[in-house]
Amino acid sequence: MSALNGAIRGLIETVDPDGGYLSAKDVAFYKSFDPLKTPGIGVILARTRLGYPVILSALADGTAQKAGLGTGDMIEAIDGFPLER
Repeated sequence: MSALNGAIRGLIETVDPDGGYLSAKDVAFYKSFDPLKTPGIGVILARTRLGYPVILSALADGTAQKAGLGTGDMIEAIDGFPLER
């Protein structure tokens, strides 16, 4: 089934680079996901056309905000490792 999901994702992203496909498992995950209860850096991300994540918003008093990151910042590397596609 993962090959089929990959093919569907590829087709959708070819037609609409900002589009995406969620499997039933993905939908179940996002329905139960609570960013305030999940460890992380405290941001909501989106993917740019260049493939890098960009910060849409940073949670108040989150790790990212304390480090000076905010809306519109693009993440090009993590711990020195580039995130190039």
